[in-house]
Amino acid sequence: MIPSAVAAPFLSVLGDRIARERVMLWGNLVRFGATALSAVAVSADAPELSVYGLSIVVAIVSTAFWPAQAALLPALARTPSELAAGNTASSTLEGLGSFAGPAACGALLALTSIEVAFAATALTFLWAAFLVARIDVPRVERAEPDDRGQVLSETVAGFEAVAENRKIGLLVGIYSVWALVSGALNVIIVVAAIELLEIGEGGVGALNAAIGVGGVVGAVVTFALVGTGRFGLVLGLGMIVWSIPIAVVGAWPEPFVAIGLLAALGLGNILMDVAGLTLLQRVVPDEVLSRVLGLIEGLWVGSIGIGAVAIPPLMALTGTRGALFVTALVLPVLALAAWRPLRAIDAESTVPAEASELLRRIPLFSPLPPAAMERLAGSLTSLRLPAGDEIIRQGEPGDRFYVLMDGTVEVSANGRSVGTFGPGYFFGEIALLRDVPRTATIRAVTDVSLQALDGRSSCRRCRAMLRARPRQTTWSVPGWRDSGGSRSAGSRRVWRNTGLCRQAALLAPRTASSVAPVSRGYERSLRPC
Repeated sequence: MIPSAVAAPFLSVLGDRIARERVMLWGNLVRFGATALSAVAVSADAPELSVYGLSIVVAIVSTAFWPAQAALLPALARTPSELAAGNTASSTLEGLGSFAGPAACGALLALTSIEVAFAATALTFLWAAFLVARIDVPRVERAEPDDRGQVLSETVAGFEAVAENRKIGLLVGIYSVWALVSGALNVIIVVAAIELLEIGEGGVGALNAAIGVGGVVGAVVTFALVGTGRFGLVLGLGMIVWSIPIAVVGAWPEPFVAIGLLAALGLGNILMDVAGLTLLQRVVPDEVLSRVLGLIEGLWVGSIGIGAVAIPPLMALTGTRGALFVTALVLPVLALAAWRPLRAIDAESTVPAEASELLRRIPLFSPLPPAAMERLAGSLTSLRLPAGDEIIRQGEPGDRFYVLMDGTVEVSANGRSVGTFGPGYFFGEIALLRDVPRTATIRAVTDVSLQALDGRSSCRRCRAMLRARPRQTTWSVPGWRDSGGSRSAGSRRVWRNTGLCRQAALLAPRTASSVAPVSRGYERSLRPC
């Protein structure tokens, strides 16, 4: 447990360095190899230490899998609702495996041998690797780190993201406390089954199975609740639902009642898991998402151990019932303290679908995953300007990106008119993304309505995401000339999205209608990098 807790923040760097599906693939292959070697070692009567060592390898490598998986899911989801549904399905299958896996392994041990159980486990890792290899992820070219030896500094960046952002820090704190009481519950269940419920050691399995079944059945409720989009509210509700059954078991220690109540605790588990993870995927920047999740993985493993160690002295002091009551009290108190911040996160994260769809129609932003799109859409502001106003002026510093919603604008460069454009036209990205002065002047011909993306910070964030995710996007602009003045066949210049500079170099109408030819003066001002 200790090696896993320590290794998790460091191994999670891989998920932000290379393709996350590759991290998952190689993680499964390494676990397959280590588990298969364990089967061979047991069969050959090798020293027990070798089997323990291989088990530690499996545990350590496993800490890299979940951060990469959870960080990859936002890139696969096409909409925020798909992201929430994917998290729900993942959590449900994990809950199903938490009791189906041990049951299947126990059956194998009873019917065959330890070697066969190890071999069967190895095959599950190989099957998982096969499935991961089939994931169709658009090829991405991640930004290379300045120094590949600086793993420690890259790991620290994950800690900094948590320390500098209160929303992320709150969510990480909730996960840590949840793990702490979960570790305590693992011990209390054993003692309560024997001393309080008097169902013996065999009853411990029934109580744990009830939690797993409750999580699977609770998936239906979870789908309905996360569909509201109020993930902070669902997270707070899950904290309360998780705690109530523990308190009731302490007050009413009846075996069948306890089994039913712990099934309700399983519902609280999946509510917290899905809502908490979805919020993290929405508020943590993609470039550090795997590292933040790796930090949570390490804290989770470590906190479970601390909770398991801390609960026996508490039981000695307060008795089993008292320990149940104290454990049940922790998360509701935390939920009450965090209620307003969680609601604030909901309010800040809830973006009208129209705003996200607006950005999605723009080629510059279309490669972004839903969570990143939501963060940018939340920064949009509405503007209305009268006819004759200059929206941007050539040579001035850029501070906003604009999308024309209604009205007509005229574009001019070096004193010469380029053309007039209507709704759907967007402009202003070059100065922001390339950190250069405005390359043209744009004036409102009629009263105009605009959506503006404020601040260089938002565009720096977008620039980082675009560098990390330059998908193979092709822009075709009729009548466009490159810096050499040449046209491609059919008077169409096609630039493939192979880097940020090409993306930023296009400043022309991106609508279904044809684009007016661009003057040579304006063309030179947009010379590709």
